[in-house]
Parts: sequence; structure tokens; C-alpha cells
Amino acid sequence: MGQRLNMAMRDIEMIIGRLVTDEEFRVRFYQDPVRVCIEARLRLSPLEIEALAKVPADAFEVLAQTMDEHLVRTPLVGRANRWFTKPHKVRISRYKKESKNSG
Repeated sequence: MGQRLNMAMRDIEMIIGRLVTDEEFRVRFYQDPVRVCIEARLRLSPLEIEALAKVPADAFEVLAQTMDEHLVRTPLVGRANRWFTKPHKVRISRYKKESKNSG
């Protein structure tokens, strides 16, 4: 039972993340939540899917609008069905310098 709960929680966390960061996924989920969960190979019970579908889509949209642009998916120009995550360059030297100053 504990393993099932951990797997379900992991899938719930994953789908919430996708609902926030992937607009196409969010639209498809609210059109047919069961199908989208099956296609995404999420192991959620009907009760869990129903509970997620009760969350207003606007709630995920509002949260998505507050996210840094590097964390959300945006459409490729001219290819409405193709999505990508914008690349984010991390300046590692900055983090090394901060960690040296911290410790």
C-alpha cells in the first residue's frame, strides 16, 4: 500500500507540474482528463483524476503566469503543435563564488 501511495503521489506531483508549465497539456487535460492521464502513463485512480479535474484551470494558468519564462513551455513559431522548453543558461561560476562566500 505504501509503495502505491508513493507512486501515486509522484504522478500527482508530475501532473500538477505539467498543468502549470505546459499550456497544451493543460488544455488537453481539461478536455479529457482520463485519456490524457492514460497517454502520459500516469498511475492515478479515477478518484485522483476527478479531484485534479475539479481544480479550476484558471488556477494553473494564474500560477503559470507568475513562473519565470525559462520554466514554462511555449509554442514554436509556425508550429502550434510542437512545444519546447526555453533553454536556460546557468552561470556556474556565480554559484561557486556565492558558496565560497557563504561557507
